[in-house]
Amino acid sequence: LWFDAVAILPGHSLENDLKRLRVMHAQCVDTVALYPHKRGPPYRTKLAHLTERFLGRRIQEGSHDSVADARATMELALLKFVFGTGFGEPASEGGSVFEALTGAGRRCAAVDRAPVLRRLASGVATSVSVITDLQAVEELALEVAKPVRRGPDAEDSDEGR
Repeated sequence: LWFDAVAILPGHSLENDLKRLRVMHAQCVDTVALYPHKRGPPYRTKLAHLTERFLGRRIQEGSHDSVADARATMELALLKFVFGTGFGEPASEGGSVFEALTGAGRRCAAVDRAPVLRRLASGVATSVSVITDLQAVEELALEVAKPVRRGPDAEDSDEGR
């Protein structure tokens, strides 16, 4: 098993998988930590429950599908990333990273499938719908190549980034 040390490893209850594989990794995003159980540790909210509640679909019915689990985990992490750490918690005050970037005068874009963008892209300056991974890479390259429009009072420059 090999993956880059700077790669972000998403999952649900990752410590169990990592122990079993005898792997340590510093860049983990664990949905158990992102969506803590309302009664606190050692309780954990099941991935199937989080997926049904926040993504509106059912997984883990009958047989185990690791691809469906991985997709759900990624989408749950994205919800926290886009809508802020308070997403999914009572009286959420969390803000979107896209809104924060736009408010700071930075250009930002979301590139993903249309259903994901409909759920996540509120407040995003640019939203690009794609179907394939190759199309996503191409569209992302086009977005990155666009010139940055900044106000006259901007202190730093995006040139050369």
